[in-house]
Amino acid sequence: MTAALDATKWTVGSSPRLKLTVINHGTTACQGDLGATQREFRVMGGGSWLWSSSDCQPDRGTQPALLQPGKAYAFTLTWSGLSSSRNCAGQRTRVGPGQYQLVTLWSTILSQPAPFTIAAKKS
Repeated sequence: MTAALDATKWTVGSSPRLKLTVINHGTTACQGDLGATQREFRVMGGGSWLWSSSDCQPDRGTQPALLQPGKAYAFTLTWSGLSSSRNCAGQRTRVGPGQYQLVTLWSTILSQPAPFTIAAKKS
């Protein structure tokens, strides 16, 4: 499973497109759940969890599927650039300039981090 973005550098106020890809690396088909309940996108910065796709979407559903060997199953999401917290509690704020990482989770499998930068807007 991998995490990726459609670019590695953004400006404050942009809406990055995030991607999670699941591949069955085995030689036979296997059962899996490709539903949103099993997928999570997380943005980390400075060792902290800043945003998660699970924070404000409690009813996300399941999608049982037969995962074919070697086939990629890709899911994309556009991130607003705002922070979040569990159960959508608290005020959401715009993430500022800095170095960040996208990490994705499918079922219990965590991806390697995909680094990206958010730069200040030029005046």
